[in-house]
Amino acid sequence: MRAYARIVRTLSFRLLHQTDTARWADYPFPAAWSTRAACIARLIPPASTVVEFGAGPATLAQFLPAGCTYIATDVVERMPGMRRIDLNARPLPALDDLHAGVAVLAGVLEYLHDAPGVIAWLAREFPRCVVSYVPATRSHGLLPRLRQLRHRIGMGWLNNYTEEQLIDTFRRAGWSLEARAVFPDDPPGDVFAFVNDRKS
Repeated sequence: MRAYARIVRTLSFRLLHQTDTARWADYPFPAAWSTRAACIARLIPPASTVVEFGAGPATLAQFLPAGCTYIATDVVERMPGMRRIDLNARPLPALDDLHAGVAVLAGVLEYLHDAPGVIAWLAREFPRCVVSYVPATRSHGLLPRLRQLRHRIGMGWLNNYTEEQLIDTFRRAGWSLEARAVFPDDPPGDVFAFVNDRKS
């Protein structure tokens, strides 16, 4: 019954094109996610100004290379100075005042109604972008596809890109894949580092 309720909740937010802010206000972020943060940090150049979207408890900050400046944003203000940015809201903000070099989205893309629109917006704002994502797999047969879709909706995820589709979505917005890594979190996923062809 709880799984069914999660599916209904996700579908309702998908219909409304809204973020489930109440979920994230009290979310118990797993300590194991620090593995993902460390993996992301290894793909960020030293002395970068880093803006993390969906920063949660801002774990990434402790793993960043020397000389980095860290700016945390989220849909709820978890700590003083954290910017409140909802990537499902429109219009998306201008970030010229930050003079930032790297955007980070760790476990955020899955929760976006319009991932291509956000990816294109990031291309206007940042020269580099590092994201984590749990790609959908190419399933053969209707039943395996439905099971995967049920699982992803049950997780609260709003899109279902395969790895190839995700990379192609970035490519069409002007990004080139520079590096990738795999993190062993639950669920396991991939980290992708992109360079903006238009700002390089």
